Amino acid sequence: MEYQKLLSEYAINFQLHHVSEEVLQRAKLIILDSITAVIHGNQSSHMVKLQEDIGRNGAYEGSATIGGRDALVSPPMAAFINGISMVSEEMDEGNPIAKGHPSCHFFPSLLAHAETSQCNGRSFLESFIIGYEIAARAGAAITLREDIHPHGNWGVMGAVFALGKLKNYQASEYERGFYLSSSLPNVSLWQPVIEGHRLRDVYIGLNNMHTFLIDHLVKAGFSSSPDAVEQIYGSGIIGKRFQSEKLTENLGDEYYLLKTYFKFYDFCRFCHSPMDGVNKILEIETILPEDVERVDIFTYSMAAKLNNQNVKNEYAGKFSIPYAVASLFYPKGKQHEERLMFAKKVFVHENPNMTRLLPNKRNSRVELKMTNERQYTMAVSGASGDSNEANLEESVIAKNESILCKHFGIEQARMLVDKILSLEEIKDTSTITKLMKPAFELF
Repeated sequence: MEYQKLLSEYAINFQLHHVSEEVLQRAKLIILDSITAVIHGNQSSHMVKLQEDIGRNGAYEGSATIGGRDALVSPPMAAFINGISMVSEEMDEGNPIAKGHPSCHFFPSLLAHAETSQCNGRSFLESFIIGYEIAARAGAAITLREDIHPHGNWGVMGAVFALGKLKNYQASEYERGFYLSSSLPNVSLWQPVIEGHRLRDVYIGLNNMHTFLIDHLVKAGFSSSPDAVEQIYGSGIIGKRFQSEKLTENLGDEYYLLKTYFKFYDFCRFCHSPMDGVNKILEIETILPEDVERVDIFTYSMAAKLNNQNVKNEYAGKFSIPYAVASLFYPKGKQHEERLMFAKKVFVHENPNMTRLLPNKRNSRVELKMTNERQYTMAVSGASGDSNEANLEESVIAKNESILCKHFGIEQARMLVDKILSLEEIKDTSTITKLMKPAFELF
């Protein structure tokens, strides 16, 4: 396939000096955000239990870091655990053109390999940018079925190019890797997510672990059919349409990572614009939850599906606009029942005009009615953390530094942030991963 050859040529020839300072800075910002998401996610109770069980079975023998923890494991196992943790708290970046989350599909595996191979910062950045650009274009090229979640499928196409760059793949290896990775998607359904099951997170862990396996398969000469991509993603198996030309569209000239959004709420991105609208109303007026009669949310089609008023658990609540809105009135961690009661007052509707603005605009309108008949209306264009937001870099750095301080203290947090933001100067990426462990010896 001609597009596959163009992707391989791009990966082989790409060098860091090809990109502008703006692209370089944004890549480092995404890496910072991804590392923080990994560290934060690994503190969650379900992740701690997973790590403990894996440790009891003798897996704590290796040289790769579990972000935010003391243990070292094999690189594939680190990629698996950090992959799950990166998405488990809904704090990882996303891309509207890709219609999903490019970084999580390959970043944990790339980090695990880089840490254990004395990779320098420039090489890591080159591999990251290649992986992101190809993964994001794969997301743009593929229209998934409505019941398929974008975790665990198209993103793996970027993973093989990211790791391949670090391993100096030749064109034939990229070719086999691309066809193998695109033939091994996970069937990640939306329904388990809405019901509050964490299977979606596991697919990201498996994707990152499988990246190491695909490398072995490539070296051993395994392959797949070039036609499998179209059959899997374009004929209804998990995708409705595959536009191969979008895989190479403006590749090397336009950088999709500049369209990345960052999360300032730990909820699905579809919830953010409505949450912004409610927050803007609350900035104008102090409103007690018991004084709210109902809230109507008008938004685009994909977001309007997140209308569940009676979620089964807090994880399911991350994919419910009614529950997300309720969290603004009940912001404390142990107020699940109160949020459920308030969520019954929140009604979500699709606005076809907003749907037509996709993927470039994800808008919403909030109409809040009080028990005293007073009403508030707030229209929101986009959402906080969008790529064109003023002072975005400063806000993202502050967010990540704040989260890291809670886990490591201010000195280590600032040191880690500074190292990531000067990544191109680092001789060994293990300098970064050492700072991703608790109680790092600063002096």
